[in-house]
Amino acid sequence: MRFDDEEIQNLLRIVKRDLKDSQSKDLSNDWRFAIAYNAALQAATAALPAAGYRASRDSHHYRVIQSLSLNHGEYDNGRWKNDCDCDGEKRPD
Repeated sequence: MRFDDEEIQNLLRIVKRDLKDSQSKDLSNDWRFAIAYNAALQAATAALPAAGYRASRDSHHYRVIQSLSLNHGEYDNGRWKNDCDCDGEKRPD
């Protein structure tokens, strides 16, 4: 089963909304963290179908977050340390 572009865009809208909401000073730090975590989870969920995958329901949060390094390589200093695209093609320099 594949996500369609509309589903991915909906997830990205949730990410944008949650990132904004997580900065609200009217909420406790616990709630701000929970909202920011949801933004990260939704961003990772959107990245999976963009790479052609979907996480199973068991241990969903863990699998989605862990998949980022498998799909995109290691993240370091604001960049993915990986010389391949998700489709296996070498990235141009």
